[in-house]
Amino acid sequence: MTVSVDEPIQVGANTWELRWSSDVEDPQYRVYRNGKLVIQTRRSSAVFAMPAGEPHMIEILDSAADVPKKYGRPFAHLGWSATATATHYIVEQYVDDEWVLVATVQETGKQRWHTLISALADDTTHQFRVTAVSKAGTGTPATVSYTLVRAPDPPYVDMTYDSGTGNVTVAAAA
Repeated sequence: MTVSVDEPIQVGANTWELRWSSDVEDPQYRVYRNGKLVIQTRRSSAVFAMPAGEPHMIEILDSAADVPKKYGRPFAHLGWSATATATHYIVEQYVDDEWVLVATVQETGKQRWHTLISALADDTTHQFRVTAVSKAGTGTPATVSYTLVRAPDPPYVDMTYDSGTGNVTVAAAA
């Protein structure tokens, strides 16, 4: 009845693999992306295209669960073009009125760079910036803002069917 989700693994420029497990024997998983059912599977992993600049929320249910297991909190996939003279890139997030280092990405000759920023609060605007650093010094930061909003959880209801009248009563669950 418990689904555990591992950290995502980048397998391509905009492609990530998620792996999960359950304490239910031979479970049927239902995987939701941004509140929509996208996969029903017995496999314990899937690969998702997650384009940069879009928020992503993955939720996973096993066959015994009725409430989605959220993959952490919403996360952002940042992407940027390489700078010819950069030796590395500094990725920062604006938190409590200051820029905080969240990643340092070493330059290895790629034309495009990506990083995944996780554990973001829902329904909040987040600011990030990426700065190229070269032997000549630090460049001008490029700043981007995200507002991440997860689809609301569905309401919990009790339904009662009266076979005598054929009526169904729907009430908020306690």
